[in-house]
Amino acid sequence: VVDDKNVFSVNPQAFAEALSLAVRTVSDDSVQIPYVKTPRYMPGDGKLAKTPWNASMGRYIDVDKKNQVACLYDDMGRVLWETPVTTGNEASKDGTPVGKYAIYDKKTDFTLLGLDKNNDGKPDYEHHVDFWMPFNGLIGLHDASWRKAYGGVEYLERGSGGCVNLPKEAAKALFAITHENETVFVHE
Repeated sequence: VVDDKNVFSVNPQAFAEALSLAVRTVSDDSVQIPYVKTPRYMPGDGKLAKTPWNASMGRYIDVDKKNQVACLYDDMGRVLWETPVTTGNEASKDGTPVGKYAIYDKKTDFTLLGLDKNNDGKPDYEHHVDFWMPFNGLIGLHDASWRKAYGGVEYLERGSGGCVNLPKEAAKALFAITHENETVFVHE
C-alpha cells in the first residue's frame, strides 16, 4: 500500500507466525496483518527523467543507464522510490550489463572486493558498503560513500566497476522496501 509519503509493506515472517498461531489455537479472532511503514524516497519530487512503467513487468526496479536514474515501481505503476545513480564505467568497458535480473541476496555492512585485473595478487579495490543488493554475479545496487555526485555523464569516464552506485540514503531506503527476488531491469 502506498500513500503520498509512505510505503506500507507486509512483514511476511510476522504474518506467517500470526496466522500459524491462529490456526494452531483454532482462534475465531481476526489476524492482524503486521506491516512496516517506510517513508517514500523521492529526492527529485518525482521529477527525475525516468523511463515510463512497463505494466507487463509489474513491480520492479528500473535502472535507466541513459538518464542515470533508478526507480522502484509498484505493480500499479506508482513510483515508490527514485534516485540519480552512477552505473558502470563505459570508457573502461565496465558498463552495467543490460537485462532483466533479480536481487538474489541482501547484506548490510559488506566489503566489495574488485577483481585482480592487473594480476598483482590483490583485489583492484576494496570498498565498504552499508547496503549491498547483488543482482548479476558481483554486480549489484549499493551505496557508494566515495562518490560526491550521482547522475549526469560521470559514468562515461568515472563510472563504477559495473555496479549501480546509489547515494547512501537512497540505498538505505531501497534496502528497507525491497526483497530477495525483486526484479531489476537495466536498460540503455
